[in-house]
Amino acid sequence: MLFPTMQVECGFHAEKDGRELLVEIGPEIQVVISFDPAHFSKTFIHNPSHPLPSMNVQALVDTGAKNNHIDANVAKALNLPVVNRRTIAGSSGKHVVDVYLAHIHIPALEETIPGEFSGVKLVEAGSRHGAILGRTFLKNITLVYKGLTGQVSLRNHRS
Repeated sequence: MLFPTMQVECGFHAEKDGRELLVEIGPEIQVVISFDPAHFSKTFIHNPSHPLPSMNVQALVDTGAKNNHIDANVAKALNLPVVNRRTIAGSSGKHVVDVYLAHIHIPALEETIPGEFSGVKLVEAGSRHGAILGRTFLKNITLVYKGLTGQVSLRNHRS
């Protein structure tokens, strides 16, 4: 079965100072953070009259990040299950973080990424982003970055 290829703009080319915004904020895309236990457990039966908690956040598309991450406060607000702890390294050095079971849904690309995501302090550190989409996301995406215009596009490839 063939699925259509989706493309989305995630830069600031429509803005007057788009290239400066791209430098200041980075490419971003709207995502929905949630957790559907039925995806991870065949014994769980979801009651549709009780909607699953979710949160819409902006995600930074980050070629410098290997993995995808969720803001720790978003994970706590959604009561995402902690399934592990791991050491991660970033600009502030190595530190241990909680690992949450969740879904990152990207409506504009009709993609959902289920899995384990490190809880990182994005908003607390001054970021406007509630998630990071790293190279594990980008490995199946064509990313076009036009710094002169502030235009960034993402295109998925599905078969």
